[in-house]
Amino acid sequence: MSQYYAGYHGIGCVLSVEEFKNFLTSYFTKHPDLTEKEQEEVGIKEYAFKRSNENGIFHIVEISTDYADGMRLLRLNKEDDPAGYCVDLRGKDQYVVFSDYQPDTLEFIRHPKYHDYEDILKEFKGKLESYLPEKFPWDERIGNYSYACYA
Repeated sequence: MSQYYAGYHGIGCVLSVEEFKNFLTSYFTKHPDLTEKEQEEVGIKEYAFKRSNENGIFHIVEISTDYADGMRLLRLNKEDDPAGYCVDLRGKDQYVVFSDYQPDTLEFIRHPKYHDYEDILKEFKGKLESYLPEKFPWDERIGNYSYACYA
């Protein structure tokens, strides 16, 4: 059996390990109805988090340096810092929340869900805003996220 790297990408919002831990603390505080068993299951990749705006669910993907490499974020809102457009995240474990819709699909081309950056920002805030610090750097963390996994 051969082994290889497979590439993955999508519009995402990146959280550091520390930010993810703080997210969990805030999440459990805002959802005290979760049992200890449910809290322990958060490590399971299929865990469905309740959106901050209580309008559905979302998932978080753990990207670990144990199995992934080449992590990069091409920021979508680069007006304030054009030099920081491409952020190299290699060598750092991180957590990523991906957008509901991927703009590179035929379905999206036929029926666009995002018309500008504000639409994407609104979606991520709807998922995460009440669980993250008030001064979370949204513009620095949202973009085209890509990585490779060893398969």
